[in-house]
Amino acid sequence: MAIGFQGPLGAALSPDGRHLLASSSGAARIHSVDLFDLEARTRQDFVAYDALKAPGESTFYGIVFSPDGRRAWASGGGQNVVHALEVSETGSLREVATIPTPFFPAGIAYGDTPRGPRLYVANNLSGPASNLTGNPPGDRVTVIDPAVSAVTGTIALDVALQPLGVTFSRDGLKAYVTNWMGRSVSVIDT
Repeated sequence: MAIGFQGPLGAALSPDGRHLLASSSGAARIHSVDLFDLEARTRQDFVAYDALKAPGESTFYGIVFSPDGRRAWASGGGQNVVHALEVSETGSLREVATIPTPFFPAGIAYGDTPRGPRLYVANNLSGPASNLTGNPPGDRVTVIDPAVSAVTGTIALDVALQPLGVTFSRDGLKAYVTNWMGRSVSVIDT
């Protein structure tokens, strides 16, 4: 379909199956979120981030669409943000908000929970990396209200398990978090 974009890590399929979003990170200075038209097999648009330019200018592998396919969110990894994106009917892509989050947002999921629509974001680290301590493993999941693009809370896991991925049950009553260092899955009642 496309070649030339750097370090693709994550992907999300639009609810109607027409588009694919891919996040790229880590292989180059320029990170991006790329929107592909699957029928035409072409890249339609992208949002580029200069990882050396300023805070909030990176992407990681977490990426998810809203149920209507008009919004999407991408984790910002080491820049400690989640990027909120708008996907137009014509296939254009633009950033509409940058949501500050705790350390190293990785996996991200959208769920219709009893509290309304929510994004759950696995915080892979618990603080900034240093030469003395390395990468301190994370122990939290950040909760974002997508309607207002704001963090509404955090959920503490039992211990520092280095959460990496997250998904919701179909009914939105539970979230499942994969823990890389903990070699486990945490179950959260939403």
